[in-house]
This record gives sequence, C-alpha cells and structure tokens, in this order.
Amino acid sequence: MTLLLTLYLLINVAILKIFVGKKIKKAGIERDTFQAKFYEILNSSFGNFKIIKLKTINFLLLC
Repeated sequence: MTLLLTLYLLINVAILKIFVGKKIKKAGIERDTFQAKFYEILNSSFGNFKIIKLKTINFLLLC
C-alpha cells in the first residue's frame, strides 16, 4: 500500500513540475523584461535630476 501511495505521489509531483514549471519560467522571463524597462525608466528619471542639480550648482557658482 505504501509503495502505491509513493508511486502516486511521485507521478503527481512529476506532472506538476512539468506543467507548472513551464508557466513559472515563462512568467519569470516576462517579469524580467518588465522589471528591466521599469528600472531603465527610473534610472533615466533620476539621472535627469542629477543633471538639473549640477546645472543649478554651476549657475550659482558663476553668479
């Protein structure tokens, strides 16, 4: 009886790993691309603040 239960559980784990694993991998790839775009937008936005701050400092030093 224990052997049958073990085989049943192993088969279920294998099936879940095959089907759910593919979906998790696909979702991870999508998340990676969206997250890369998000951080690129944040980086460019905060980079612009640095440029504005440096221009203000240079302007104040020249005056």
